Amino acid sequence: MLPPGAHSASYRIDAMDCPTEETLIRNKLGGMAGVAALDFNLMQRVLTVHHTLASTEAVVKAIASLGMKAEPIVSEQAAPLPAAEHKPWWPLALAGALALGAEATEWVGLGDPWLPALLAVAAVALGGLTTYRKGWIALRNGNLNINALMSIAVTGALILREWPEAAMVMVLFALAERIEAASLDRARNAIRGLMAMAPEQATVRQVDGNWAAVPAAALRWVRW
Repeated sequence: MLPPGAHSASYRIDAMDCPTEETLIRNKLGGMAGVAALDFNLMQRVLTVHHTLASTEAVVKAIASLGMKAEPIVSEQAAPLPAAEHKPWWPLALAGALALGAEATEWVGLGDPWLPALLAVAAVALGGLTTYRKGWIALRNGNLNINALMSIAVTGALILREWPEAAMVMVLFALAERIEAASLDRARNAIRGLMAMAPEQATVRQVDGNWAAVPAAALRWVRW
């Protein structure tokens, strides 16, 4: 139940596409004075804030402190689905090759221990910087999410000089993240295609029995 006089503000957050980011934002904004409720649409990457604030600048700054950018949506129409973000695969492929190299060189004892360590650290740096950045933001905000746990686990493995294990764990986690993102993009593309097929006008029967063409966006569904 929203308080009297509550307003709503919607934001596009391109970095928000999974429950991990949702939890971070919910924990950050949930206790903020003046914020009554939060609605998340992860498929469209849209956050709607119901509030009684005089200005939503504090909301935007709070989201920015989580490493995300909140862009206000001023249109009353539903926000369009975000375009698929194309990231090159070669850094992850190179990180995987370096991790395999660390495994191989340690197994055969080649350049032990410096070569496996060098290859492993390079693989972690190439494939895990995003995970470390997200993990640090989560820890800074008191949230022990999967990125924070992975950062701690890989750092511990490096301290223990388990070079191949640290590199391979980070690369596999980064690969899983990329596959998840690709699956979400495919779902968004499918929904975008369905929305493109929706008619712009609909023929509606009026009270007097006549039929009239009206914009489809102006229709309101009624549940009987």
